[in-house]
Amino acid sequence: MIQVLSGTFRHRRLTSPKGSQTRPTTSQVRAAVFNICQNSIEGANFLDICAGSGSMGIEAISRGAEQATFIDHDRFAILAIRENIKLLGIEEKTEVYSGDALLLLKRLKRDYSLCYFDPPYSRQNQKNHFVKEVLEALDKNEHLIKDAYLFLEESAHFELETIELQSLKLDSKRRFGDSFLYCFRKV
Repeated sequence: MIQVLSGTFRHRRLTSPKGSQTRPTTSQVRAAVFNICQNSIEGANFLDICAGSGSMGIEAISRGAEQATFIDHDRFAILAIRENIKLLGIEEKTEVYSGDALLLLKRLKRDYSLCYFDPPYSRQNQKNHFVKEVLEALDKNEHLIKDAYLFLEESAHFELETIELQSLKLDSKRRFGDSFLYCFRKV
């Protein structure tokens, strides 16, 4: 069960996607993310990539973000995100995109100061370098504004490749159980 941790929708329960393709972000990781960027949430646009249930973007809106954009390719995740948005009555503050994250990142029309990227924990990501490709796309993407936060949640068993990034600088890396949380800043 996923609950909103803080803000307007505190303690509200969210629907999780059906199937085993989605792994919810733990409340400990969600709390850490929003503690790190707490001074940047009010009025922010939040980008949630591989959004799953949409809990990160919804948490951001609950804490004062102006808007959240959700991207996922899994149809069950998209259904859960839409159900959670409707349940909370925040349709006017959200955009939901279904499809390939790399293609959709090129089509964004907003600027974002907060971004959360939580790809599925799988060997497939390592083989096809999905994580690296998305990070490189976000590094070049002009929609992440100066000083934007980019959080990457990844398996503690996955070694993040050395990537030549120009505008994203690794600020911190923390371990939470089976997950690493990487925090990048846009310079």
